[in-house]
Amino acid sequence: MQHIQRFSTALRGHVREKIEQLGYADIVIGVPSYYSGSSIQHVIKVILKGLETHYPASNAVLMISDGGSTDDTRDLARSVETSSYNIEKIVTIYRGIPGKGSGLRAVFEVANFLKARATAVFDSDLVSITP
Repeated sequence: MQHIQRFSTALRGHVREKIEQLGYADIVIGVPSYYSGSSIQHVIKVILKGLETHYPASNAVLMISDGGSTDDTRDLARSVETSSYNIEKIVTIYRGIPGKGSGLRAVFEVANFLKARATAVFDSDLVSITP
């Protein structure tokens, strides 16, 4: 019989520490990803442009919740600079059963903890995204 390890949270320790430091966010944007190296930077840049254009006064958190990609998805996501002082970016591997559901769970846990007024989720391969 296969034993499935269950976690009480989809968040890793470094993410919990980061959100505890932040304390609050107006907006949480989640991007569940898996093998999205070819598109992740574009998606992040467009999301950042949208936040800077439409919500310049809001404190925002952009969370890349990755499923353990080995194609440099996380490194590519980290390499995108946020030019706005009020946008934080978190890039992490979620904990739990592999799949989009666990990736979304991590995003919603962050949004819940930060008492976000709004939460949005975008696919990591959504190349047609606009600000």
